[in-house]
Amino acid sequence: MRRSSKLRNRPERVFIWPDTHCPWHDKRSVKCALKALKAFKPDHLVILGDFMDVYSLSRHDKSPSRTIRFAQELAITKKLLERINDAAGSAKRYYIMGNHERRIEKYLISKAPEIYELIDLPSLLNLDRLGFTHIDYLDHLRIGNLILAHDIGHAGKGAHSQSLNVMGMSIVIGHTHRMSMVIEKKLQTGELVTGATMGWLGHPDTMKEYMPASKVKRFAISGFGVAYLLKGCTPIIVPMPIIDGRCVLEGKVLSG
Repeated sequence: MRRSSKLRNRPERVFIWPDTHCPWHDKRSVKCALKALKAFKPDHLVILGDFMDVYSLSRHDKSPSRTIRFAQELAITKKLLERINDAAGSAKRYYIMGNHERRIEKYLISKAPEIYELIDLPSLLNLDRLGFTHIDYLDHLRIGNLILAHDIGHAGKGAHSQSLNVMGMSIVIGHTHRMSMVIEKKLQTGELVTGATMGWLGHPDTMKEYMPASKVKRFAISGFGVAYLLKGCTPIIVPMPIIDGRCVLEGKVLSG
């Protein structure tokens, strides 16, 4: 039986889960994002990295008020990952490693090189059992004409635009905790290309050890993203801010 033209023309749906920094995530925003994920029924779910903070193994000075053991971080992260897995339905699942996940590798190289080959985060998080394909930090995932990466070496206000210039095709990155998007045209073809970053789902207090509170309040935006992919066409990327625990997805208000 031939597929109907409606089915053939249906865009693939991508749910883009941004930096979360477990166990320092914003519970209300995460609850909203989980409702959105379940309602969106994506074909692809992409976790953009820095899902786990790995605070306990950081080389940075640590606040005495935020002491936590790695085992606790891991347990909380796995629990949230299970909730995401349950909400993702039949979506293909991808987990892109971020610079915070890389803290584990750096710790082992520095403190315990003898067991470096024996410990890896994908196994600790049971990614294979949950059906996630993992992508190493500084590598990227391509779905159709869309590139997804934690970062490709840029940070700050213009990172999404710089990343677009480097890749030359539509790209969504994490890393910055900002929500920004730029749409341009290719000079030769007139094709639209987009560079975007989709906010984050961490608690604002998490960033105050790295950035002045005024910048956190102004630039760190709670939210996530979705994308629609028509075969051979420009991805349509939609940032989804979460405001007071609520978002609007395809015309419906969802509350965390």
